[in-house]
Amino acid sequence: MSLRIRLSALDNGPWLQLRESWAVRWDSLTVHARARRYERADLASCCLFIGHPRSGHSAVGSVLDAHPDALVAHRLDAMRYIERGYSPAMLSSMIVGNVRRFTPGGRRLTGYSYAMPGSWQGRVRDLRVIGDQEGRLTALRLARNPAGLDAFEQRWSVPVRLLHVTRNPYDNITTWALRRMTDLESTVEAYFGICREVASICEHRGGAGVLHLRHEEFLARPRELTATMCDFAGLRTDPEHLDQAARLLYPTPHRSRHTLPWPPHLIARVAREAEAFTFLDGYDWDN
Repeated sequence: MSLRIRLSALDNGPWLQLRESWAVRWDSLTVHARARRYERADLASCCLFIGHPRSGHSAVGSVLDAHPDALVAHRLDAMRYIERGYSPAMLSSMIVGNVRRFTPGGRRLTGYSYAMPGSWQGRVRDLRVIGDQEGRLTALRLARNPAGLDAFEQRWSVPVRLLHVTRNPYDNITTWALRRMTDLESTVEAYFGICREVASICEHRGGAGVLHLRHEEFLARPRELTATMCDFAGLRTDPEHLDQAARLLYPTPHRSRHTLPWPPHLIARVAREAEAFTFLDGYDWDN
């Protein structure tokens, strides 16, 4: 398991998504009035996630949100609002609403608690970074409209930083298949479809605009890689925040690949297709 607190196997994601879809409608109707309080925020960056579901975005996003100067939404689909022309202040307002709904319930998702007691989750000292951990929809929107972030940065002079969290493909595909309640074959197709989207985004944005974080390494070296992530986003390193991140995470990931029967031909197919993507280098069935 990747987190200290395991609650149950129940996937509450669909319920949270339904609740959020109604709440976000109200937020969008009142966003202009609420955004005024964030117009003077001196933002260092807007940090968005790209990549696959079930790869560790919730854990990484929760760690980043625990920094005293960052607010990171959970499945807001912030890119949708960027495409609509939302200003950084308006986007901040939407993120604040999302974070305040997700945090009081213990940041519980899919049987895990992503809460970091004593941290700044759901609160902010000096708003410097806003973000959203929704990776799949962000990747989809950016692959379709790669210039969308360019326009946002040029108009508002707020840099966008992209976080790409990877996990061993066999574990990632297995967990995603279980949550989708579908077969491995179709999940492999969907998985590499997102890989192609991420690769095209990285090519457009350039190496400096994307940080690749390996889920397994993040669990093994939480202090070091949390500091790397904060520096990338434009946040000052906070020793207490690094300590909290280390307490939240187990040092080893859950190897879910062994919970479903993988046929040899499909194991070989994943290995073969993974060779096309440098961010999957070094992953194999045995590691």
